[in-house]
Amino acid sequence: MDTGQACVSCQVLVEDRRVLRRTVAKEVHNERVSGRLVIAESRVRREIEHRLQQVVREEMDRREAARKLAAAQQPMRQASYKLRRQVLAETERARAAAPCADCGLPEAGGLCLVCTERRGTQAAMEEAIDMAIVLQFDANDASATRSLRDECARATRAALEERLEQLRDQGLDETALAFNGRRLMEGLRDRRRRAALATLSQHGEGEGDQAVRTAATAKSRTRQQPGSARAHNAVSEVGEGAIRRTAERWLGVLLAQLRVVCSLGPAPVDDE
Repeated sequence: MDTGQACVSCQVLVEDRRVLRRTVAKEVHNERVSGRLVIAESRVRREIEHRLQQVVREEMDRREAARKLAAAQQPMRQASYKLRRQVLAETERARAAAPCADCGLPEAGGLCLVCTERRGTQAAMEEAIDMAIVLQFDANDASATRSLRDECARATRAALEERLEQLRDQGLDETALAFNGRRLMEGLRDRRRRAALATLSQHGEGEGDQAVRTAATAKSRTRQQPGSARAHNAVSEVGEGAIRRTAERWLGVLLAQLRVVCSLGPAPVDDE
């Protein structure tokens, strides 16, 4: 409208009409060749136009019928949308009015902020405990592994309680205490994870060396100088990445094994 040229929508519409005309013309031609349509050459164009008008009228009739159907269904759709909004609003009001599942605080949306943070603290603590013993447990001794985990859990919980007591003496309320407790456990978990990965990385040098050799070959193919600082840094990065991935894979395997061992029931007692 502002350039005076045909817009994209109009170009598409024109092309659609051209395709339709070619389709109808081909249909008329095939019918003449097969003998199903016997008309003079001078009437071919008129036949094409007639059929085009018929196709356009049928399309207009279909669109009009679809429009009337949509208009007739509009009140039903609006009623359905209104009912759905009401159901969602009632569900949301019921959820917001639900008491906290842990402490029973009314209108807490099922779980209050303090209890949410406390659950997060507990989850982070469990992970921190696993990280602390993941390189120490004996997979063949479930009893000793559970004892080791219980001891680590008591020490971790005691350290957390001591720190929270210090914060409580500083005047922090329960919400702030719950928030800080979760952050403390998450920080402890992350530090223990980094320490475990660092230890495991020391045993991943074999795969790292293989990655270094692979990287060196790849870099030589890219016309880099083998002894250049750029090539050396690239090879080192690939090797470190391989070692890190190996350590992370080992850590995942050990954690899964630890959880299986800890989930085993107590060993059966020999009656004899």
